[in-house]
Amino acid sequence: MIYIEEALEKFNNFPPIVQLEFGSGVFMVKVKKIEEKYKIDLSSLIIFVAVDELKGEEIIKYLQREFELDREVAEKIGKDLDEFIFNPIIRRLNFLNLDQNKQLSFLEEKSVAEEIFKQGLVNELNNHFVIAEAVNAKLFYILANDLNFKKELENALYVNQEKLTHKEFILDGKPHSPNIGNWLKDFIKKNGSGIFDNLVLAEYLINSENAKKLESKERELLRKLLLLYRNIKFFPESMPTDTGEGWEIIPIDEIEEKIVKTEEIKAIEAKTEISEKDNLIKMAEQYPVDSLERKAIEEEMEKVRS
Repeated sequence: MIYIEEALEKFNNFPPIVQLEFGSGVFMVKVKKIEEKYKIDLSSLIIFVAVDELKGEEIIKYLQREFELDREVAEKIGKDLDEFIFNPIIRRLNFLNLDQNKQLSFLEEKSVAEEIFKQGLVNELNNHFVIAEAVNAKLFYILANDLNFKKELENALYVNQEKLTHKEFILDGKPHSPNIGNWLKDFIKKNGSGIFDNLVLAEYLINSENAKKLESKERELLRKLLLLYRNIKFFPESMPTDTGEGWEIIPIDEIEEKIVKTEEIKAIEAKTEISEKDNLIKMAEQYPVDSLERKAIEEEMEKVRS
């Protein structure tokens, strides 16, 4: 098996969507839960699996060897990794893939889209613009083949229980959870269920009792939700042009964002020039704290120390 430095070099050559999904907050939370459950560090293993250096039985043997585990425990960890880490991210990446040789059926793609609108929307509203563009592209593909599906996505919004904001939220004179479904109920109650323009949207964000309590970051999140609601409920009338230019379901910030990519990692430096430990420290500093890549390098540094 290759060294972690070589594995990271391979990983950094993956498309941005793949790197962003592996480094997402949602993904890292799932990893942390398994790490805490079994009291082990898994970032290196995940990198090795991602670059196809570990698979199947090799994963179990790696767990046994690296963490001195009984086979039964290693198999339990392997099962959790498949169920909560690897199978979900493979499904997610297949959903974002627009290639004709896709792995998901059209029915499965619609199921993933509905799941997003029902219970995964806050993450999408906050996601990197590269991911948002990929999700939008898949949504347009689905709607182009089944326009009636927009009603299912709209209905999924109404039952979404994800908490969007954190300030006190009053609906029908009583405190309620400030979740996505309740925010839409509040907006519709005040503005009706017909299509609305940006002036109506701005009025609600500035002057409605619930919205005016919000700080700027959460107000922006609410703005995105209401734009998404308009985009999907009234699609395609809600789109700005007839040509496809400027179309979006998930709103993307107008300010052009740039992907900040780390420098490509060089091959293992000559041992005569720099020690392995120093090399790992230098590599770690290239990545954000708590990123998958940095955690993998820090795990390797612990092995060097021991």
